[in-house]
Amino acid sequence: MDALDEVLADLQQLLAARKAAPAKARADEGNFRCVRCEGCSNCRFCIECRGCDECTYCEGCIECSECTQCRLCVECERTSHSTASRACVGCSYVMLSIACENCVHCFACVGLDGAEFCILNVRHSRRDYQARVAELRAALEARASKGWRPAWFAEVQCDDDPAPVVEASPKPATPREPDAPTIAARREEIASPRAVTTSASRPSPPADRVSRPEPSESSGGPSVTRAARPADATGRSSVLSARRPPR
Repeated sequence: MDALDEVLADLQQLLAARKAAPAKARADEGNFRCVRCEGCSNCRFCIECRGCDECTYCEGCIECSECTQCRLCVECERTSHSTASRACVGCSYVMLSIACENCVHCFACVGLDGAEFCILNVRHSRRDYQARVAELRAALEARASKGWRPAWFAEVQCDDDPAPVVEASPKPATPREPDAPTIAARREEIASPRAVTTSASRPSPPADRVSRPEPSESSGGPSVTRAARPADATGRSSVLSARRPPR
């Protein structure tokens, strides 16, 4: 077995170990006593966090991983006791800081690595730092309690929100032109027994037709004229003679 065969064998063992490793928990699984958290996994005692993984005692954080006692942090990793910071890795006690790594006790710093007791990327003594940050921390917590959030915090929320759907205005309806009558439709119209006869095509009554007199209201109904009875030998009309046939 040469050197390449040994590398291939070790590579096969790494692949086997990867397959045997437990799969990452899905969102909203493995949490313990979290309150109003969404899309988090394996978190404990967190409040109103979103998309975090393996965080503990965090509040209002978004997409953080393995953080402890952080508040209003975004996309931080392995960070603890920090507030309103973004994309910090391995930091502790940082506030309003962005993209810092392995920093301790920094306030409003950007892109520092391994720094401590800094304000706006400027190094201070421990005593001066604590004196100045005490007042700034109190003002920051007061604003946060009233709903204030850093600018980058609002940007992350806007990115996660779905884009509004703009409905197109309806087009005005175009009036439909009447279809030209075809020969077949004309024949069906003529042959149809349900053809409607207009008042102009109705025949007028004949001129010599005598209208019947309407009944009078005083008589109570139409008058009936009876046929005359046949007269007998004495000249009087007889009912019996009218009913009996002559012999």
